[in-house]
Amino acid sequence: MGLVAAASAFVHTAAQLYVARFLLGVAEAGFFPGIIIYSHVLVPDEGPGCLGCVVHCGNPCVLSHRAPVSTWIMDHVTGLGLSGWRWMLLLEGVPAILGGVWCYFFLTDAPEQAKVAHG
Repeated sequence: MGLVAAASAFVHTAAQLYVARFLLGVAEAGFFPGIIIYSHVLVPDEGPGCLGCVVHCGNPCVLSHRAPVSTWIMDHVTGLGLSGWRWMLLLEGVPAILGGVWCYFFLTDAPEQAKVAHG
């Protein structure tokens, strides 16, 4: 997702932006269901409900902070020949890339590998 979001900063035509946004939607489509499945597989009995609540309640909190930050980036960050909206896409894509790399190395693939305290 992060790569597609960051790459969207370098489009030059409306058609390229439409394709980039479509690809971002394809990349994001499995993210939320994946989190729900992951939480049910790796978290003990009552945990998935609590984790699901945190995910659902956390989303509006993140969105309420994202809009002002995005607006500030678009209004104040320029340079290297990129306009503010391009910097916003680039700067918001980089943390997703880093998070994806972190998840690849630190999240487990199976419940047997999880170091979760059951009990």
